[in-house]
Amino acid sequence: AVGLMPGMIILPGGHGWLWADRGTLAATRDGVRWRRISAAFRPDVDVVRIVDFLDARAGYALAWRGRAARGLRSGDGGRTWAAVHAWAGARG
Repeated sequence: AVGLMPGMIILPGGHGWLWADRGTLAATRDGVRWRRISAAFRPDVDVVRIVDFLDARAGYALAWRGRAARGLRSGDGGRTWAAVHAWAGARG
């Protein structure tokens, strides 16, 4: 992974994610074996600060590109992300 590792979340049942602030994401289904989701947030994101998942598929993230913050959502366990909202000129 590239960058700092600001967080990890593991849900009951073992699904979990670990992310780097530069946009790399890794996932597990059992809490033991991890797989890299290659630069899941790239190229649209410079820095990822917060990631949270509601279940094994639905996740949300707060990220920045330049000075603009954006809320992102995933419906496939973190493989792809789409902007839900962007704040122009926000500081990150």
